[in-house]
Amino acid sequence: MFGTTACSGEAPPAPTPSTTTVTVSPTIATPAEPDAKAVAWFDGLCGAVHGYRVANNEHRSKNKSGITVTKKWLSGELGRLTELAGKTVEELNALATSPAPDGDAVKKTFVDKFTAARDAAAEGKKKLDAGGAQDPALKATQAVQDHTSDAVDPLRPLKLETHELKLAAARAKACKPTS
Repeated sequence: MFGTTACSGEAPPAPTPSTTTVTVSPTIATPAEPDAKAVAWFDGLCGAVHGYRVANNEHRSKNKSGITVTKKWLSGELGRLTELAGKTVEELNALATSPAPDGDAVKKTFVDKFTAARDAAAEGKKKLDAGGAQDPALKATQAVQDHTSDAVDPLRPLKLETHELKLAAARAKACKPTS
């Protein structure tokens, strides 16, 4: 059997291939929770720095104005400052390696400030307790303040360039603003 088809003399058009265009949009996967080690590091850094300031402010608020500065009182104050700055140095030194690229350098800056404050207070107390005059001891308390006065925001000097680092710092409870 023969089939008949209409002939026009032209070849039928070639079938057009079916193409599907897939558009892939780049997405950045952001973690729902930041890295726990990074959060802990930020908590440690902020806890040490803010802990010093909060403890010092609480102590000062308990002291009444118009206190008579005696050698005994000044020695006690310098001892307290030595311990408080020393505790801060220990807490900072206990931190693991920083998750932030410049975090270890920033930590070292704070360690240096609080070490200088601790040493100034200890030296002032030593001289005072050895029978020295109050003036050098008062200068030691001023030196402590000079070394720690700008140690209020441990996050400011950090370059938190990634979303993950910003999220970790934001989740660190000790980094929340305090009065």
